[in-house]
Amino acid sequence: MTIEDFSNRFDRGIGKVDLTGRFMGNGKLTTRAVIRPQDPLPDFDLKVKIVKTKLTSMNNVLRAHADADVKDGTFAFFSELTVQKGKVTGYVRPFFKDVDVYDPEQDQDKGFLQQVATEATVMGSLSDPRGSTWEVLVNLAKNAFFKAIVPGFKKTLQS
Repeated sequence: MTIEDFSNRFDRGIGKVDLTGRFMGNGKLTTRAVIRPQDPLPDFDLKVKIVKTKLTSMNNVLRAHADADVKDGTFAFFSELTVQKGKVTGYVRPFFKDVDVYDPEQDQDKGFLQQVATEATVMGSLSDPRGSTWEVLVNLAKNAFFKAIVPGFKKTLQS
């Protein structure tokens, strides 16, 4: 993680936070936040990119939120969000490729699902726009991710 010019004072410039790492131990994660301190409310842009994640590493999440277990497949996730004046706009876009769901009885006639992508537009007011920028950043990324991945994965299972 690198942080540049992060301050609560506008005269210090726009803050930037870059984060790279492994998602679920194997996917490649890159995130960039650009934080503008001129407004008393959180004001920032957030970009998230996750690629080449093995779906098997996400089985605990999939079991808990989508009642599914996978044997194979990959996952990618892209999102761009802007928070300004207490409102959020942007999108979240999860991709599922070569999904093989593990349920011998239910899925015996199903083959691999080649590729499914979905996109959700994110728009509206923040529930607590006076929260700290860090708190809003973390909660927004977490909520957008789970609200996009579960419906997208369930759509994959129905295809």
